[in-house]
Amino acid sequence: MLLLTSDEEGSPNIIRECLALDKPVFSVDVGDAREQLRDLANSMVISRDPETAARQIEASLQKPYTDHTRERLRSRLDIDLLNNDVVSLYESLAHRSNKQIPLA
Repeated sequence: MLLLTSDEEGSPNIIRECLALDKPVFSVDVGDAREQLRDLANSMVISRDPETAARQIEASLQKPYTDHTRERLRSRLDIDLLNNDVVSLYESLAHRSNKQIPLA
């Protein structure tokens, strides 16, 4: 499991790495952790209060692991798919700007 208690983050890669390994992730509400953990049964945003966080984690770990995030979130986690999305985005932006700006 991953326990992320950072005060400041943007979009923590470590969360995606753990989810790709089918590991539960417990993170305070930092960066886009809430978005990355949305709709997952075995991972969650936890309290910054240590005692409350410990109870949340303990309760979650009592449940069987059902997320199987490696397959469920493949489109969000697979580096090849993400790279293809980025290339497609750049190509569409380049195509659009070529239409809007006439070349002399």
